[in-house]
Amino acid sequence: NPAVEEEGRKSLKDYRRASRVVIAAGGADYINRLCMSLCSDQLADENTLPEALAGVDIVVVPVLLGADYKVMETTSAWRNAVPGENDRNFESTRADEVIAFPDGDLWNDYLKSDVETAQGQG
Repeated sequence: NPAVEEEGRKSLKDYRRASRVVIAAGGADYINRLCMSLCSDQLADENTLPEALAGVDIVVVPVLLGADYKVMETTSAWRNAVPGENDRNFESTRADEVIAFPDGDLWNDYLKSDVETAQGQG
């Protein structure tokens, strides 16, 4: 369970050996919407997305970026996400089997070129 592995943190390289890794970086609103997509039922449907992602060995790394495009502490933003009126049965731990939160300052270095490219594209 990637999101709750406090002991023996894994590196991105370790995750990539076993799974396909999706890095989802954005501001607070984006992280909130991503959390709702993975952790609540939408409209009349039951959310099976975390199960489907786990079935094909995908790990999602949500990365909260601040106004200066630096990586911020993402776990609390995820855990404190606020559901909208169409988000039913929300539980922030629902997708923990496919979530790995970023930890440490190395993420700024890792994402630097991608952030610069995105800024250049407007």
